[in-house]
Amino acid sequence: QLSRGNLSIQGSKENQLKLFTNFEQGQYPERAAGLKPLRPNMATDNTGFGIDVTQVKSSYVIKEATSQRLDIQLVLPQNVRLVISPVGWQTGNISAMEMSGEIEISSNNSNIQLFNVSGPVVANTLNGDIEVVFKDLNPDKPSAISNISGFIDVTLPEKAATNLQMVNLNGETFTDLDLDIVEEKFFGPGNIWGMRTPAPPTPPTPPTPPVLTDNKGNTLTGGANPYIKPEKPEKPEKPEKPVKLAPPVAEGQGIRGKLNGGGVEISLHSINGDIYLRKIK
Repeated sequence: QLSRGNLSIQGSKENQLKLFTNFEQGQYPERAAGLKPLRPNMATDNTGFGIDVTQVKSSYVIKEATSQRLDIQLVLPQNVRLVISPVGWQTGNISAMEMSGEIEISSNNSNIQLFNVSGPVVANTLNGDIEVVFKDLNPDKPSAISNISGFIDVTLPEKAATNLQMVNLNGETFTDLDLDIVEEKFFGPGNIWGMRTPAPPTPPTPPTPPVLTDNKGNTLTGGANPYIKPEKPEKPEKPEKPVKLAPPVAEGQGIRGKLNGGGVEISLHSINGDIYLRKIK
């Protein structure tokens, strides 16, 4: 868990964890001598680097344990599973390289850079660019990369076998891969693959007309009620003019394609950004 600062991760063939930070000692006031800070995430600096490291079964949970803006560098075994969940809106950039295990990143306001990874990769950020370079692909588990504001740039091995799905709302898709396009379509709001346009609301049931009676309580079965003035007939509504719609491309585009006959699924979704899909050179 990271709330402020940059996070950099380097994969290693060694089976050990190395941790580096820019933490400055002596940040607490003299009046706090003998006391320990309380933090919302219940983190305690048990490393001397402003970091809380806790082992949970076969996993390690790493949390910030300081109010300083902390830049963190980690050296990890390259085959471990990474789950990165920054907290808040002040997180810096997140980068990882030479990792062959699963990577899961969810951020609010970070640029994400992953180099020479195998995946699968599940990465999303609200405001930030995402760059991923796959050195090879895990053939068994899909990858999904998405953002709202920023570009997505993905590099694949030329011989990678994959089914690709790319969706833009306000952007273009560019590639130098020899894709077999399976489907290409334009859509309006709410028509993205995986989403359905909500059904129109059911019109209200017209009210049941009241039972009319005379002054003796007899039900009037026909003719006009002498005690109620007849209503003026409503004027027929004028037919509405047809609405001219903007070209569908203004709403977005979606492309499905296969690379090298198809294989593991990769989906790329961007709301306000371009998608770049390229081969390793």
